Amino acid sequence: MIGVIVGFGYFRNFFIEKAEVPVWEVGDAWIYNSSYQGDLSKGSDIGIFVREITTYKDQKFYQIWGHLYPMFDKSWVSADDLNPIKLEDFENGTFSETDKPFNFPLYKGKKWDFTTQNNHTYRYIVESQGDIKVLGGTFNSFKIRKTEGNKTKSITYFSPKVRNIVKMIIYNDDPDDYYIYQFKSFYNEPFERLIDTQKLDNRYNATLEIWEEKYSPVHDWVIKYRVSYTKNGQNFTARFDETTKFCLDWIKNNTNEEDKILCWWDYGHEIQGYTGREVVIDGPSARLWDTIMEPWTIKNWNKESDVVNVSRALVGTPEDTIEVMNQYNATLLYIKSRELALSARDTGIFYSLVKGAKRNLDDYYEVFVFTSSGDKINVNQVKDFQSITIVSYEIEFKKAYYDSMICKARFGYSGDDISPNGDLDGLPALSEDLYHYPIKPCWNLTNFKVIFRTAMWNPYPLEDYENHSEGWQPMEYLDAIDKKNSKEGISDLSDRFNLNSGNIMLRYFDGAILKGKILYENSTSAEGVNITVTDEYGVPHKINQTDGYGNYSLIVPFGNITITISEGEMDRMTLIGDTLLETNLTVELYQATREEVDLDKDGHFDYYIFKDFEIST
Repeated sequence: MIGVIVGFGYFRNFFIEKAEVPVWEVGDAWIYNSSYQGDLSKGSDIGIFVREITTYKDQKFYQIWGHLYPMFDKSWVSADDLNPIKLEDFENGTFSETDKPFNFPLYKGKKWDFTTQNNHTYRYIVESQGDIKVLGGTFNSFKIRKTEGNKTKSITYFSPKVRNIVKMIIYNDDPDDYYIYQFKSFYNEPFERLIDTQKLDNRYNATLEIWEEKYSPVHDWVIKYRVSYTKNGQNFTARFDETTKFCLDWIKNNTNEEDKILCWWDYGHEIQGYTGREVVIDGPSARLWDTIMEPWTIKNWNKESDVVNVSRALVGTPEDTIEVMNQYNATLLYIKSRELALSARDTGIFYSLVKGAKRNLDDYYEVFVFTSSGDKINVNQVKDFQSITIVSYEIEFKKAYYDSMICKARFGYSGDDISPNGDLDGLPALSEDLYHYPIKPCWNLTNFKVIFRTAMWNPYPLEDYENHSEGWQPMEYLDAIDKKNSKEGISDLSDRFNLNSGNIMLRYFDGAILKGKILYENSTSAEGVNITVTDEYGVPHKINQTDGYGNYSLIVPFGNITITISEGEMDRMTLIGDTLLETNLTVELYQATREEVDLDKDGHFDYYIFKDFEIST
């Protein structure tokens, strides 16, 4: 630890008439205790620190990691006045404050007002100056009271020597309902430290740096990665975590160098730099300024048409996706969980994809609030959130969301797919009707198959794994199943993990053509029986029926697939009726991608697979 200050003598008290805006440095960290009504026995430590100082549109900002409500509930704070800001219109370089807890210089009797976008006006007044005792010592501070009308909202004590808040009392509507934040200690140390540097052997002359980072002073160090590479004469850098690195390692070791990946632009540089695989887009279009959290980090802008096409491939139908994949010669589709809209309070970045495709978000879902008075209001129509009491939020998905490629790739099906009478509604593992139904990524998709899906695995046994939270590590889903079957450690195969944190990779293919005849033992044709293909994940991809002569034709994916012949009423989930015959078949990737080769010299390209079946009468 560098420059740690634990003694309180550093903050020797002195009297000044005014407090000017303090200057912060990268690594400055403040630790506070947060407690309800000052009950320290139930309190917890929180911390904030300055992660980065940047200049954008000639204005200086501090990037703050950690949380100290309400001042630092945003990631960026203006260095000019320490007030939290919202970056709204990057092209015009405008910035709006979300609150104004400070108005430097501070001095006794100073007053200022701040009106929110919801037309709430708060009055601030520096009531007094004097010593205030907190857990970290006694400090000469300015007492700032925030009011709305005749109601006190907060009392803040700012210490020039600490260069920050030393105490804050946040009131709810009831004056006896409040939280207290007290300063405990200050130190300065790097928020990150370089551990190792490795040269990567790929087409982009890439270098991998391994770092340790902290999210806040009270959090542990975690491993992070940074890849730097050169493409078309430009230098790029991307950061990612251990789970993402596991996915990237899998891509590098299990896909071909000529594979081209379609994904949202956020992941383009990490994929290209680390795996050496080309992506369709690796940056936004200039139109998407307002979907970018840190616009000053963008070094290249992709063509508008390319971004629209990739967005359409994700939020459009699988037919749209196929069209785009073919247009760009893409073979793989990579989707992260953050792209999904899962609930009213967790809509991910799905809105960015919709905006990228130039479509209307309301066609995909609507978010509603339910108030204490029984009203149901579209959240976009709420003009003043502080004038209503919200009981709950609800998201209503629409057909466009269910039909989107991103939904088909992650959930697989909706209630409409498996209940033609409309008995079930929503999505598996998510909606109330289907909460206990399993997800089936790529369910009933003819031209896409999951080749990678993350699960979590802990090497410690059932009776001990809860004591080893550090043991959890990402693992490919099928490998985690093998670990579970062999009773090695604990595998988290839950759909909730996959939807909330997991990543998925699909391969696009035209499909091999399985053809032949199905006969009964007495050599009569099996007319009208079902033939279904299922992959290693237990996901059905295609179903067909025999004709009057027992002939069938079926498009099948690559891999160790299962062919099931059935009759009678079909189960809507498995796409299988009463099983008559089940057999396994290995299809090579080159067959599923329809390479025009004839290795067995039978006069047909190998993507034609001829196979007859005989079933018991």
